[in-house]
Amino acid sequence: METEASHGYNAICSLRREVANMAEAVLKQLQHEIEQLGPRQRRQLLEVARAFATIGRRGTAGRRLARFAGSIPSDDLQIMASEIESGCGQVNADEW
Repeated sequence: METEASHGYNAICSLRREVANMAEAVLKQLQHEIEQLGPRQRRQLLEVARAFATIGRRGTAGRRLARFAGSIPSDDLQIMASEIESGCGQVNADEW
């Protein structure tokens, strides 16, 4: 029998796999697009990428959120898992 904690852990692992797969697909698409660019455009793209890197990350560090682990009720986790499954496990990064 699956406990609430193990169900939550499994849901998180599943989401991580989906995000990793999505990230891999995006990297492949970027690589394809970069291969189509000329040397000057590649240099410009590199400058833009470096500018993005200096912006800094937003959000909260995971260690600060750890105290909330296990705080989502299992009914809510069931609803979240069901919604993800009904959407064929698709995540639209442009909506975030």
